[in-house]
This record gives sequence, structure tokens and C-alpha cells, in this order.
Amino acid sequence: MTRITSTFLALLALSATIFLRAAAAKDAEPAKQLQIYDGTVGPAAIVLAIERDGDSVSGRYFYRSHRFNIALDGEAKGGALKLESQATGDKLELKPSGSGYEGKLTTAKSKTLPVRLRPLGADAASGFPADLPGELDLYEKLRLSGLTLKPEKRETIDGKEIGWRIEPVSRIRLFRIEGGYPEPIMGAINKTLTQIQWRNVSQYFDCPNGDGGAGMQTSQEGAPYFSDAYVSFAFASAWDCAGAAHPDAGMEGHSFDARTGKEIELDDVLKFGKGTPPAKDSDPWYEYRSNTFAPALVALLERLHPKEMRKPKKEDGCDYTDKEVWSFPSWRLTEKGLYVGASFARAARVCDNPEWAVVPHADLAKQPH
Repeated sequence: MTRITSTFLALLALSATIFLRAAAAKDAEPAKQLQIYDGTVGPAAIVLAIERDGDSVSGRYFYRSHRFNIALDGEAKGGALKLESQATGDKLELKPSGSGYEGKLTTAKSKTLPVRLRPLGADAASGFPADLPGELDLYEKLRLSGLTLKPEKRETIDGKEIGWRIEPVSRIRLFRIEGGYPEPIMGAINKTLTQIQWRNVSQYFDCPNGDGGAGMQTSQEGAPYFSDAYVSFAFASAWDCAGAAHPDAGMEGHSFDARTGKEIELDDVLKFGKGTPPAKDSDPWYEYRSNTFAPALVALLERLHPKEMRKPKKEDGCDYTDKEVWSFPSWRLTEKGLYVGASFARAARVCDNPEWAVVPHADLAKQPH
């Protein structure tokens, strides 16, 4: 980010005028048309969503029997649609029929099946689970329709009573807090936990493998952490999705303020420099993370873990002195302190998330609040 000086103010004003005019012109353009259909491929029930942009069409569909997403791209000629999945090789040829479509699907093995589609009915939302994440669109919610989070075993961890919930198809599990905190706090955290679990279930169905089965494996990493100040846990995931260039893996941590029930960010727990960190995802925030946060975190880890933070002698070693791998770490709170996970480029993924990278609670207590 470069600083804008007074010599550029006239150009800035002119650019703003051009931008506003362009935005107004864009708003005047026809909006992309998102349409969702219910129907069949042969005897199998499907849901299909298509979005048009001129003659270009993108889409996605899932079989209700397995719910895995199949992405489509193609074109519209008149009222007819031609769509193809790069991941599966499926080809759809559709022609208008009443308010819906009819046509055929040809598989990669040249098997042809009839397709019949009708507009989504008004009662489509009747089977949606409760407390779904707000960012899920109608198609994604339909994919979760009819699924449930079933209670599993109960246990006590660090004096807090928890009960586990599992979604039986994806086998994704997550706890709910049932005792040990005030009711309003537990209610707020549990509502967010339900949304997090459904979000991970939706991501599971977004990632079929090359054979049409599950391409993602997600499980909770270790036991959740509970204290008077925090609730924290992490998901560990590995995925190999059809159409993706490479398999990958990662950790997704979530932490809550146990005094308010609100989910918190890393900048709430660990901050460097003067004042409050900039708003997340803003340009100043990215600059802060790269130029202030990461170098300071490297210095802190060098003090706390001098042996592990030595620069490697070999070029292909894990260089944890590189500030770029610490700009946007994964993280979670544990009984030992704040765990932060380095993030390397794909070729060095083996270096991600070293087990030793913990900032003790005593050092966190010294952070400005």
C-alpha cells in the first residue's frame, strides 16, 4: 500500500467520479439469472441450479441420494442449454419444456439418461435444518435438507459438561456445552457451534472425489479447551476434490470469549504495535499482518522456541524465520497457551502447523488489552 499524497487528490476525485459512473452503468445491466430446478436423471432425483450471463451458463447439481456437488459450465443457444462437468465428464443437453426443461445426460462412459426438470416448489424450504449459516444459498440449504445432527455421548472436560452431535452421512462431529457456564453464554456459543458444524457438512458435500464419493475427511483435532476466559477447538481436514490440481490439508480453529459467548479473532488474543489492529480484511489489516504482526510473532517465537526457530542449513528445510509463513497462521487456544500454525506454499506443506509453536498463557497476559 502506498500513501496517497496531496498531489494525487485531483486524480483521486476524478477516479472516484469514473468509478461511480461505471458502477451505475453496471447496476443498469441485466442481473445474472439464478434458477433452481427439481427433477430426475433417469430414476434418480436431482436438484439443478443454473446461472446465466449472456450466452454463458454456469451450474451445479446434486443427486439427492448422495448430495455431492457437481459443477457445470456451458452455453445457452436460444432456450436450449448445453452443460458439461469437467470433474465427472457428465454432459447435459436441455430444451425448454413448459416452465422447466427436458433433455438428456450423457456420462463419461457414454451412458445416456433422460432428464426432466421443473421449477422448485414453494414447499422446498420445509426440510431445512435449524441454525444454518446465513451465507449458505438456497441450493446449499437444499443439499442439507432432511439431514440431522444426532446426539452422541456426553462427557465432562475441565469441569464442563458437553454433549456430542454427529451428522450421520458425513460423520462430522462437534460438541455442545451443557453445563459449566451461564445459560446465556452456553446458548450463544452452542448456536455458533451448530452453524460451524453445518458449514463443515456443506463443505464435505462440496468435495466429491474422482469416483463420486467423499473427497474430504474432517474431524475435531484433540479435546476442546475450556477455561473461565475461553472456549476453543479445531477441525483438522484433508481433501482431494475432483477437478482440483492437488490434494491438500489444513486446520480450522474456532475460539470464543467465555464471558460473552462471542466468537473471537486472533487479533483479540495476540496483537502487536500501537493501538487496535485495523478491521479484518481491510487493506490496512493486510499491511499490519505482513509488516507488524508477522515480524513481531517471529521475534516472539525465536525467544520462546530458539532451537526450533533456527534458520535451516538446507534450502529445502522448514524456514520458520520467514515472516511470510506467519502472517496468517491457523490458531487455537490450549491448556498450554496459544497455538499458532505456520502456513507454507504448497511445495512445503509438510512444514505447516508445527506442534511446538505455542505462546504460553503467561506471555498472552502481557499483551495490551
